[in-house]
Amino acid sequence: DHRDLHLSLRRQRQMCIRDRAESKQKKQEKEAAKAAARLRRREEEHAAKEAQKAALAAKALEALELAA
Repeated sequence: DHRDLHLSLRRQRQMCIRDRAESKQKKQEKEAAKAAARLRRREEEHAAKEAQKAALAAKALEALELAA
């Protein structure tokens, strides 16, 4: 019966659309996770640089106090 074929094709098309939507969502989630990881890495690098600056400032202050 041609109606069975129609239903089968319609079901297949709906599954394809669903799979495409799921694939797009997974891709977006993956991209968001990568962006979050990049942001964390930048924040960690910034914190490390600030810690280095603070350590250098403390050494400079100590050297000035010793020289005085």
